[in-house]
Amino acid sequence: MTFDFSDPNQVLLFWVMAIVVGILSLVLTFLFFYWIIRLGVYHGMREFKRWERSGEL
Repeated sequence: MTFDFSDPNQVLLFWVMAIVVGILSLVLTFLFFYWIIRLGVYHGMREFKRWERSGEL
């Protein structure tokens, strides 16, 4: 199927699809970065607690 940009309904469909894909990719990007930051904080706190328990603090 090819888009016929002279048809207003197909232009509207194209823009709605573009906006939905953009929002979905933005949400997935934010979730990915949240996951990476959360893993980093978790591992950092785990190492800090290990360092604290070892008495080197």
